[in-house]
Formats: sequence, structure tokens, C-alpha cells
Amino acid sequence: MRSRGSRRQDDSLELLLDTICNTFGGIIFIAILVVILLQQVDDRSGSVEASALPVSPAELNRRQAQLVRLESELESLRVAQSAQEEQDATLAPQETKRLVEQRNAAREEHRQQQVKRDALLVETASQQSQIEQTKFELASTDEDLARTKEAVAQLEEQIKLARAARHRELRTPVTRSPDSAMEIGLIVRYGRMYVWHKYDQSGRRLGLNTDEFVVVKEDADGVHSAPIPTAGIALDASSETGARIAQRLRQFSPREVHIAIVVRPDSFEHFAYLRDALLSLGFEYRLMPMRDGDAIVDRGGTDVRVQ
Repeated sequence: MRSRGSRRQDDSLELLLDTICNTFGGIIFIAILVVILLQQVDDRSGSVEASALPVSPAELNRRQAQLVRLESELESLRVAQSAQEEQDATLAPQETKRLVEQRNAAREEHRQQQVKRDALLVETASQQSQIEQTKFELASTDEDLARTKEAVAQLEEQIKLARAARHRELRTPVTRSPDSAMEIGLIVRYGRMYVWHKYDQSGRRLGLNTDEFVVVKEDADGVHSAPIPTAGIALDASSETGARIAQRLRQFSPREVHIAIVVRPDSFEHFAYLRDALLSLGFEYRLMPMRDGDAIVDRGGTDVRVQ
């Protein structure tokens, strides 16, 4: 319960507030009315013909003085209102102050939470963008991996085909004793096959085959010869190679002779065609791989020849 003294103090405060508010409202009303009247006067003066009389200087001065007085009263009322608000804040109950402070604190907390929420939304959007980018990169990586695997498979297949193309059946040469059969010397060079000596129909050797060899020089070691690059039989994969070799060796019987093959480094690849042709004809052979510059000496008789 409040005492009667405090009750009278509250009543007088309320009366004072009512008076101030009414006075402030009246001044506002008068100011609005003056503005409306001035606008109407301006509108009428704008529509009056050029012959109408203007407002007198005395009337204009009176209205300006009235406007200054009204502005002064309005400023006084604003000061009084501000003082009244400060007094109300001072006289307000503690509970009201506490509630106001709580409300302000709640508003500040709400604002901070809103800022945090906006920050989280931005961060979430950024993370989602990174996730999408990562998914795209993973998909691209999977495609690259699939293409790489396909390319590797194609390369492996090409390697298999290349190996199959380079595969050759290994047939070992035959070693015979010197007196077991007559030996025919073949030279493989420049990718061609040369028969070193000439033979008659009975198989007797007649000397250097000058149709396929040329004499380079003669000295104490004997006659030095070399194969003619354009002579002999070309060794390649054509079907005519085997027929030409068979025609060239038709006078020799596989049962009576065997072949000694001298191969130079420039014709190792071509030796396979000669080997296959000899084996198909039934000849046995022995292989004599030689380096460039190594000499081959014919010790078969008095006619010593070096190749």
C-alpha cells in the first residue's frame, strides 16, 4: 500500500504531464493550420491574374513574427518533454528498470545470435561449394583413371601383338665333323645371301664365285674378296625368297652336303629367312656369326681366299 502523500505526488505529476501534452498538441495543431493556410494562400496567389495585389509588407512581417514565436514554443516543449522523460526514467520503479534492461539484453543477444547464424550460413554455403567441387574433381579423376586403364590395356595388347610378330621359332644349328659331308659356304651380308664358291654339276668346287664376289687385293695371306652389294639373293619375307634359294642350291643334295653360314652384324635379322628356307629344303647348317672386320679364311685347298 502507498501513503496518501505519495498518491498526491503521483496525481500532480499526471496533471502536469496532461497539461504539457495538451499544450504541445495545441501548438502542433496551430503550426499545421498555419502551414495549410500558407499553402492555400500560395495556391491562390499562383492562380490569381497578374493584376492582383501582392501581400503587404506589414502582413508578411506579422506572419514571420508569428512563425518565430511558434518555433520558439515548439523548442520549449521539446526541452520540457526531454526533461520529463529523464524524470520518468528516474522515478520509474526498479522492477521496470530491470525489465527494460532484460529486454535490451535479450535484444542484444538476439542480434548476436542473428550475426552468428548469418556467419554459419555463409560457412555452410562455402563448405557445400567445396564439397561439390571435390565431387566434380573426383568424377574427373575417375574418368581419367578409366581412360588411363583403357590406354594401358591397349598398350598391353599392342605389346602382345608386337611380341607375337617378333616371335620366331628357335632351331639350333647342326655341328658336323669336317669329313662327314661336303660343306657349302654361304655369306649373309647387306641383307642378301651369297654363295662363296662356284661348283660344277658334280659338286666339285671351281674357285671364287666372281659373279657375286669381287677381288679386293692379293698378298701373302691370299686373295681378299668381298661380296657385291647388288649381287646375291635378297632375303625378305616375300614368297619368292624361298623359291630363289631353292633354285640357287638345286645342284646340291641335302643328303650329301651341309651348309656353313657366315652372318655379319648388318644381316642378323635377315638370317631367319635363309634359315627357314634351308630347313624347308632339308639342309642342315652351322652358324658362324662374325663381327665387322673379322676375316674368314678358306682352308679347303691350295686356293687360299680370305673374305
